Order: sequence, then structure tokens, then C-alpha cells
Amino acid sequence: MATTVIATDIGNYLASKGEGAFGTNIFVDAQPDKPDEAITVFDIGGTDPQEPPEMWRELYIQVRCKTHSVGYEKVWRVLSYILSPASGLITIGTNNYVAQIDEIPSIYDRDKTNRYLFGFRVTVYKVTGSISDTWLNALVNWTATALGSNWTVSAVWPKSRRPCVVWSLSNLYTTEGTAAAYRLHKKFTANILGNTPDEKITGALGIVSSLKSANKIVLDSENRKYLTVEDPRADSQPNSLANAQATVILSRLESRPKVDTPLIEEVQTKAVEVVM
Repeated sequence: MATTVIATDIGNYLASKGEGAFGTNIFVDAQPDKPDEAITVFDIGGTDPQEPPEMWRELYIQVRCKTHSVGYEKVWRVLSYILSPASGLITIGTNNYVAQIDEIPSIYDRDKTNRYLFGFRVTVYKVTGSISDTWLNALVNWTATALGSNWTVSAVWPKSRRPCVVWSLSNLYTTEGTAAAYRLHKKFTANILGNTPDEKITGALGIVSSLKSANKIVLDSENRKYLTVEDPRADSQPNSLANAQATVILSRLESRPKVDTPLIEEVQTKAVEVVM
């Protein structure tokens, strides 16, 4: 996917909301001098090390208007469309996205003809289908119990429900275990969104403290299988409007695959006379 696809999709999404026409007064990466009222979606890259660049982009969205009152109202309306889509996802064609705010709207300049320039920054993530993983399902179920019924916990984006926790599988690797088994490790990341800044932080700390206390979580109660908890962590962005995150590594011993070797049915020996 070209890196401009996400910015273009966001421009088309704003056009679908009646904020203008793409290519006429909604633009990507370059804002022409006309018309006076315009929205431009700038792809400014970003520094998120967790996802490949084609799956997310940091965007600067600029609103240009002739009057302050119109521009101020419009920039907040545009932000609302991006952060709170009616279906829970920004959908353009077959692509689905969610957005996290990085910088709230502000007026940062006036151009040479005294038009007002408002802008804000968001990081937009492409949402793909959920991964069918028994460990992920176990973690989702455990988190729902730990946080209580007030929280929505899932492995897919839960539309506009808040507060919510969305777990995803972000990495896996193996280490040596025993002669008969190796240890499989899976890293999971949770995005935590609350109705207030305190709620999201409380959720993140609640998950991490509960994981530290649990040490293990149930994978299969019937067969008494458990997952070992390693290195649970929480991280909350300084911006109070952004979501918090929690990460944890789960591990367990997995049997090494058996390699069939041919059986030796009979061994014969033969004496050899050595003549000196």
C-alpha cells in the first residue's frame, strides 16, 4: 500500500460527510491557493515502531477559512468525524481505520490574505480482521473478569463503546526449554480507551497490577493448561485525549515435534583376522 493511501482515504471520508469535494476543496499533501475554504490532509509520517508504515500514518489536518468562527467550528467538527465515526470505524471501500488524537485543534497561523489556518494531528491505524488465537481469547476473557462488567473487552474494535480494551497479538518467538519441549512466547498489546483520562489510566493500571498478581492465566481449564505471565507494562501518553496501552508476554512449554527414525531390527558382527 502506498503511504498516501491512508491520507487519501481520510480525505474521501471527510467528503462523504459533506465537508467538501475531494480535489475541489479537500486535498492531500498540497493545498492550492484557491478556494478560500479548504481542508488539506498532510501525511507527516510518524515514529510508531510497532506497526509497518502502510498500516498507520500520522496526519496533520488543516482547515482554512476566511472567518475565525467558521473555521473554529469546522475544525472541531472534522475532528469529531475522525475520532467518533458513527459505526465505530472509518470505512472507505474495503479499508477500515481508527484514529488517535496527538494534538488538539488550534489556530496556528494566518496566511498572506489573512485567511485563518486551523489544524490538528492524529495517528490513523488500518484495522484488519482479528486473529483467531486461543491465547488471545484466553487473555480477553481474563481481562473482562479482572476489570468487571463496566468494561468492554475484545479482540476487535468495539465500535463506539467506552470504556473498552482491545487486545491484539503483536509478536511471537521461542526460547529453549527442555529436550522434549520448547517455550513459546507471545506478546500482546492492549489499546485502552475511557470516557475520561482517569478512566483509561485506571484501566491500564488495573490490567497490569492484576496480571502481576495472577502470574498465570487459564488457557484450558478442562485439561489444566495455563499461560505464564511475563513483563506486564502500562503506558499512557501525556496527551489526556490519547489512549493508554498495556503490553504483556504470555508463554508456555510446547512439545517438540517427533521425528520418526527407522528401527534397527538386527545387528550382526563379523570377526576380521588381522595378519601382521
